[in-house]
Amino acid sequence: MAAQWACWRCIRPAPTRVAQDEAPSVVFGMPKEAIAKGGVDRFLPLDQIAGDVLITQQTF
Repeated sequence: MAAQWACWRCIRPAPTRVAQDEAPSVVFGMPKEAIAKGGVDRFLPLDQIAGDVLITQQTF
């Protein structure tokens, strides 16, 4: 099972992790922690996140 998982990871790229940026946020606690701990690949304004997800999913 582990060998199958390792092979799958080689074929498919890792998912992109997106968080809302600080500027329009009312409460920025959770995204701030995710960014600080390296759990976010990029951060965008809320109105751009859905479009970014659609664009990145087209590459799969």
